[in-house]
Amino acid sequence: MKKKWITAALCFAFMMFGMSISAWANTQLQEIKAYLNGELKIRMDGQIVQLKDANGKSVLPISYQGTTYLPVRAVSQLLDVDVSYNAQRKEVVIGEGSQTGNPSTPAQPAQPITPPAQPQPSPAVPDDTVKLVSWSDKAENGKLEVTASVQNTASSGKTVGIVATGYDKNGKAVETQGTSGFVVGGHVRNFNVSLNAVDVIDSVKVELTGHRQQVELISYADRLHQGKLEVTGVVENGNEKGATTGIVVTAYDKNGKAIETKGTSGFVVGEHVRNFKVSLNAASQIARIEVKATGFADAVQVLSEASRVDNGKLVVEAVLENGYEKGKTLGIVVTGYDKNGKAVETKGSSGFVVGEHVRNFSVSLSSASNIDKVNIQITEED
Repeated sequence: MKKKWITAALCFAFMMFGMSISAWANTQLQEIKAYLNGELKIRMDGQIVQLKDANGKSVLPISYQGTTYLPVRAVSQLLDVDVSYNAQRKEVVIGEGSQTGNPSTPAQPAQPITPPAQPQPSPAVPDDTVKLVSWSDKAENGKLEVTASVQNTASSGKTVGIVATGYDKNGKAVETQGTSGFVVGGHVRNFNVSLNAVDVIDSVKVELTGHRQQVELISYADRLHQGKLEVTGVVENGNEKGATTGIVVTAYDKNGKAIETKGTSGFVVGEHVRNFKVSLNAASQIARIEVKATGFADAVQVLSEASRVDNGKLVVEAVLENGYEKGKTLGIVVTGYDKNGKAVETKGSSGFVVGEHVRNFSVSLSSASNIDKVNIQITEED
């Protein structure tokens, strides 16, 4: 195993947060010696993944006195959890940490919602050399366990998998999950998927993955769960190279008005699938939903926006995608106008968006009864 001595202060400054050394001056740091562990592999959801910093550069775990330390930002990207550093408080902030109020970045002119064009799905031509030999399902430990045997009859290995979609007694898709992996040429591999909505699933459909040529949303489903509308989606990355993708969900009321929108994203290994989930709060008002894959923007892009009255306040939401490789701080500024065109209230929200990822922004306006229309402006770090 290749080992390299490093100083802990440098390790944390550059690997974990990408900060300058001066940010750590006059702090209670103790210099130690540790190893950059290039031999250790990270496996997530059954797949080997690469730790990367905010700029997409590979980073390594640290081994020190029998304990392994992983870079916070690299792990947060894999788990699709926001992380930032508050230099004033000397705090690492994990999770939702957006700042509400007047953003420090000047607001840009309002941008029309023109989601990046998604490539037209290529016809999913099944690979005759890959066969779904058999599959079965059974309720076990409060879940519906779906197992399938897939055979690769070709002489060379390939990455394939399955997607299982559960339907209720009315034929509505209520949950979908997928999994994928490499199958050696001439061999059989067993795949397993667990569905949580066992109490409402009446039938199951299983299909093969691995024959798409680009990033595509394979399937999606939704169900009412604990007072929220839970939306699940399976995205396949048909490219050989890994890519960051995800889903954005927009919900509409019975009048066709967008009332809520949420998105999520994560890295998908080349030729593999990944499961995504979004929970919507306005379940009782939602008549239909629209689900799209993300990952096609080449700049900062508004993917969707929505608004609704909730507990006397006007809740305005937007999903932004940072199409750049490097992370940057983005946000929204929402201004509410009365029927005479007078601005009666304005609020903003901002936060760091990892490169090629999406983030949800939400602002609540108190003057809901006086607001006739709203204008959304996008803020962007230079």
